[in-house]
Amino acid sequence: MQIRNISTYVLLIACMPFIASCGNEVLTFKAASATLAATSYGVFSDPKVNLKEKNYAAADFLQSQIKKHVSAHNILVAMPLDEVDQPGITSPFGSYVSEGIGLRLQELGYQVLLHNVTPYGNQSLYPKPKVMPQADFVLRGSYAVKVKTVDVYLRVVDTSSQNIVGQFDYTMPLSREIKKMSENEPEIFRVKK
Repeated sequence: MQIRNISTYVLLIACMPFIASCGNEVLTFKAASATLAATSYGVFSDPKVNLKEKNYAAADFLQSQIKKHVSAHNILVAMPLDEVDQPGITSPFGSYVSEGIGLRLQELGYQVLLHNVTPYGNQSLYPKPKVMPQADFVLRGSYAVKVKTVDVYLRVVDTSSQNIVGQFDYTMPLSREIKKMSENEPEIFRVKK
């Protein structure tokens, strides 16, 4: 069934140049819009591993727990997720998950600072505040890459008491995309004798 759906979408994309040559601007715009929408909503990827949907669902679940403790006036800082086996080490996957959850929490009315999870080191996307406010809460966690799955452990921690005010653990299939995103760049360490 899934192969049939993918084949249909591939056929539609292949026909787009012919549709565009018909000269009807409305039809061309609709076809291009439909293709972009399908791509952005993960139609062409495995629906079990739509990271944006997973991040939004995780944020909604966390929000149901933290709403008793975190108000719209509190500052929440998003941190990249660490690898379980290597604390302090992260990857693009660890930043992407925290960024997605932070963006959703912003949509829900929370003050979330995202300067620590900027994708590809693009600091202009989420600039660090000139005067860094005191963080009331931190979104952090870890992830473990297994043979066929990735386990994600999210925590929202009160910075003054170090109490966990929200947590959510979930597992998702390990797709090629996630496997590539979870690889961190090798670092060179100099050891002094």
